[in-house]
Amino acid sequence: MEQQLPEYVIARALAQALRSVPGVADVYGGHLGEIATYGRGSRVLGVRVWTEAGQLRVEAHVVAAYAPDLRVPVLAEAIRSRLRRDLQELGVTAIGAIDVAVDDLRLDETSLTTRGR
Repeated sequence: MEQQLPEYVIARALAQALRSVPGVADVYGGHLGEIATYGRGSRVLGVRVWTEAGQLRVEAHVVAAYAPDLRVPVLAEAIRSRLRRDLQELGVTAIGAIDVAVDDLRLDETSLTTRGR
């Protein structure tokens, strides 16, 4: 069996990657911070990582940046692709499902003030 990084280390790398995906405003940790991966006295909000049936599973929760052309399925697929690529770069070979939830939208207030002009 291959040696794999601890789940919370993987979650930390994926949370950082999520924030760099165009259209993602932030990760979403839930109302009470319940969406997280825990390890060694810390937690990574917005990403759950666990092993099931020998495969690494990922659940990513994000706040999307609102744009008139926002297409949630397209954003979710971009997130999935980015996370799968990053997992492979981390040396994870048995990658299971990568579930993406867009839990909220963030509206840039400047787009409101310039709208309709």
